Amino acid sequence: MTGLGRVFHSILCLELNEMQIHALTKPNTQEEMLPRFYAFVVTSFAWFGLSGMLTLIGLVVLPSTDAPGHPDPDSMGATVALVNRAGILLLFFSVLSWFVLFPLPLRRSGQTCGMKLLGLKLVNKSGGHPSWSSLLLRSGILVALNMSVIGALVILGSIFQKKNRPFWDRIAQTAVVSV
Repeated sequence: MTGLGRVFHSILCLELNEMQIHALTKPNTQEEMLPRFYAFVVTSFAWFGLSGMLTLIGLVVLPSTDAPGHPDPDSMGATVALVNRAGILLLFFSVLSWFVLFPLPLRRSGQTCGMKLLGLKLVNKSGGHPSWSSLLLRSGILVALNMSVIGALVILGSIFQKKNRPFWDRIAQTAVVSV
C-alpha cells in the first residue's frame, strides 16, 4: 500500500476491539439502523424546542428599542425591528443550544439525549469518548450536509446503507455502537 493509501486507510478505518468490529462489519437491517434515526429526531426536537423557548424568553426579557430616534411602536419599522431582533436571538440561541445538545454531551458521555434514550453511544477508535477535533469534524460535515436538500437526503439514505458507519463517522474516526 502506498503512503497516500495508508493515510486514507487510517482515516477511514477504526481499530476497535473484536466485539465492536463484529458490530461494525455485519450487514445492517432496518431494525438496527432506525434507532439511530430516532435518536437524531429526539435530539433535534429537543434542540428546536430549547432554541425556540430561549428565543421567546429573550424577546420578553431583553429591552426593546423604544428609545428616542427609534420607530413608533405601532409603525411598520417597529415590526421590522422586532422581527430582526427575533432572528438574531434565534440564531444565537440555536447555535448555543445545538452546542449544548450535540457536541458537549457527545464529548462528556458519548451520548446525546436521544442516544441515551435508545441505548446508543458514539465511540472513538479506542472505544472511549471522541475528542473535540473529531466531534467538530463530524458535526461540521453533518451541519454542511443539512444545509441542503440533497445533503439531508444523503443523511437519510445513510440509515439504509449496508455499511454500519456513514462516511462522516469514518472521516472523524468514530462509530455509533449499542450500549
